[in-house]
Amino acid sequence: MFARSLTGTLILSVALLGSVLPSSAQFRRVVPDNMVNTAVYAGGNIRFCINPVSSLAEFDRALGQTLADILLVPAEFYELKYAIEPAPWGYDLAIGEEDLFIQISENCDAVLGFPMPFMDLTYDWLTTTSPYYTPRFMLAFSKDAPPALDQLPEGSEFGSRVGTLSDMQVRAYARSSANKLKRRVYASNVSLIRALAAGDLLAAVVWEPAVSIAAQTEPGAGDIQIVAPPFSVEPQPFAIALPSNQTYLREMLDSAISQLRAGEEFSGLLTEFELPGE
Repeated sequence: MFARSLTGTLILSVALLGSVLPSSAQFRRVVPDNMVNTAVYAGGNIRFCINPVSSLAEFDRALGQTLADILLVPAEFYELKYAIEPAPWGYDLAIGEEDLFIQISENCDAVLGFPMPFMDLTYDWLTTTSPYYTPRFMLAFSKDAPPALDQLPEGSEFGSRVGTLSDMQVRAYARSSANKLKRRVYASNVSLIRALAAGDLLAAVVWEPAVSIAAQTEPGAGDIQIVAPPFSVEPQPFAIALPSNQTYLREMLDSAISQLRAGEEFSGLLTEFELPGE
């Protein structure tokens, strides 16, 4: 495994510092600049952390193995631990900076499935590779709804998941729509997709892989209609996160990502795990 150890004293110091901060304190203060992982690449295997509740978990595992194969090194995988697991059909990395710092220091060399940006924060001790998968947010309609926003009945509810990159665009469109659509927010992809599948919600902007995953098990989810939205919606890129001083490892992973995406194996992985293209 790539060398990445921290002393017990350092871990204890980080934990104690977090325990005395008020709950409203910014995570940035928990890991000061002099408490970064000082390990450097020393060869051997790569150990990836995986977000086990992400819709992309198994895809990420296969992708990580493929990248390691390209680099001709063995791969190991460690599933991130959560005090409270986030809802399924999503990609939330539901841990703060302190916990992320400890897990990446103790358990793995790099984190797969890292959503960019993460909580709108930039951590000085953390860096990312170039994105390896950038799925879209798409316009979704319930089975019996006309697949066009301007054809919905006046005052129809237009849904989105709060906190996503698409939510601001949904809010702006709802305010400007000629037929006065009403924005309705949902806390998770589960509640949003189930509302569409049941016909309780006629239209929404959704993260496309969530619909693909839900369609495999959720009654009615396979009938949801997916079309391109008539307004710009930012996609959700995913990269590999690792300590910022691991420049050599980052360069190696970037090279492997570039090689993977240049061939047909990447699209084969998307097909294997029934994920949409970019």
